[in-house]
Order: sequence, then structure tokens, then C-alpha cells
Amino acid sequence: MIDCVRCGETFVFTGAEQKWYRKRRLSQPKRCPDCIAQEYGGAGVIS
Repeated sequence: MIDCVRCGETFVFTGAEQKWYRKRRLSQPKRCPDCIAQEYGGAGVIS
């Protein structure tokens, strides 16, 4: 579980997502999926 730095909402960061991020050498997300969708206008984000 991670707290979004933008809205403060707690969101789940699944094992599969963690594996995907590690494989690409990315740091864990800081914003929840809803805030990311708002930032990018929802383009390419599936709910």
C-alpha cells in the first residue's frame, strides 16, 4: 500500500506491478492511478 503524494489516497501496488517496475528499473509510483489519469487527461489509462 502506498499513499499518493498528490491526494493522500492509499492505493495498492500489486506484486505484478512491482515486478513490472523492477524489470524496467523504475522507482515505485508516488501518485495513485486516478491522479496519474487526471495529469495525463486519462489517455491510455484503463480503470
